[in-house]
Amino acid sequence: MAVAVLLVTLALSATISSQEVFENSTHICQKCTCIDEARFTLDCQNQTFHNTIAEWPKHNVPLLATFSYNNIVHLEILPQSDKVIDLVFSHCNIKSMDNGVFKAVRNVQFVDLSFNALTTEEIGPEKFKGPYNDTQYEPLNVNHLDISYNQIHSLPHNIFEHLKNLRQLNLEGNHFKVLDIPTQTALSSVIYLESLNLANNELTELVGDAIKDLKHLKDINLAYNKLNEVPETLSYVGNTLEFLNLNSNPIFEFTDESFLGVQSIIELTLTNLSRLTYVHANTFSPIERLKILHLHSNINLFSINSEAFGARQGLKEMYLQDNALSTLSYNLTNWLTLDLLNLSGNQFYCTCDIYKIRHDLNQIITRDKDGPVCVDYITGNSKMLYELEEKDCEEEEYEFSYDPIIEKHYFLKKLLLTFINEQKLQLCNTGVVQSDNKFYSLIDYQRGQKVHSRDIFKIGLPYRI
Repeated sequence: MAVAVLLVTLALSATISSQEVFENSTHICQKCTCIDEARFTLDCQNQTFHNTIAEWPKHNVPLLATFSYNNIVHLEILPQSDKVIDLVFSHCNIKSMDNGVFKAVRNVQFVDLSFNALTTEEIGPEKFKGPYNDTQYEPLNVNHLDISYNQIHSLPHNIFEHLKNLRQLNLEGNHFKVLDIPTQTALSSVIYLESLNLANNELTELVGDAIKDLKHLKDINLAYNKLNEVPETLSYVGNTLEFLNLNSNPIFEFTDESFLGVQSIIELTLTNLSRLTYVHANTFSPIERLKILHLHSNINLFSINSEAFGARQGLKEMYLQDNALSTLSYNLTNWLTLDLLNLSGNQFYCTCDIYKIRHDLNQIITRDKDGPVCVDYITGNSKMLYELEEKDCEEEEYEFSYDPIIEKHYFLKKLLLTFINEQKLQLCNTGVVQSDNKFYSLIDYQRGQKVHSRDIFKIGLPYRI
């Protein structure tokens, strides 16, 4: 009798334990949303789950299971399935995981663990081991791993031991201040990696040993870091790299050496670079395959050298909106090849260069009635840039004036831009342009008045600071 009572007690304990460990999945499609189509979708977002479900709903096709916005502090081993599975556990407050948490879903391809509380100590290789086959653990088929926005400062050197097929890795928004040796070893081990996201960390450099063995890398995101220049180490992947994002870094200029060795880039993103002031000659010339350039929202970018691109480059899309540009050279690029162009939000003047650019652009671009505007030098009136006519291209000749107050602001602007573009100390009878890599000023010696370059054209012309 005592033995029977003991067995019943143990059975009840096991049942209670089971209920504590797994969410009841008997009627899971009544609590969650199930869509049975070419791919079975199980949507269990925001269901106050605290545990993994006990079983998957019946499915004979690939499965997408989403559990975002629950409170699964510890992620238990997932139920068994032989089908291809994509898993999303973002925003679940996950702090730890069972060893082999994915071993029963060996064909899992996509794993999203973003926006949780995982640390370096909780992402060891034992977490990602596959099923055991008598002699060793088989690898998982994961090709996309997202562990962005956790609390990871370093990768265990062997974290990817069971993830040999990994193609995409997202490490954005973690605590990487440097790519230490274990992290370098880990990254260099995923030799088939095609996409690497290191955005929004605190990196001041990209260590070469971390990427030099990634011979298939096509896409790297380095936005929102603390890079002062384009990492030279990108040349290690220069033959395969097609997309590069350097947004929101403290880069102040681009030169003819900035993109040496990355000739295969097709799309380049350089936005929100608040320190960027100038793009030098031949900056983009080494990028022979460049087709799409995002160079916008750089509030201090006032000039792009007329020889910034190579003669053979033919861009398809160029985004230059919301910079501080007042002119563009007609010789900058082959405008005829562009399918998309955005120039809005700058402070252009209606020059012959601007007219010639407008004349070359295809009608898909110029028929935009809400397109950019330019300002007439003489009248100060605004005009639609895409509506400029040949009569607007009438350059006037101005003689040099020794008057301390230069009334002809067109000449003054040409004079000032010449000095700024050359970035040299220039003297003349009127004054001097000084460069300290932070701002440029015109000093009128006869009046002893110092005027910031951004304020030069306040008289009679619209301006923006």
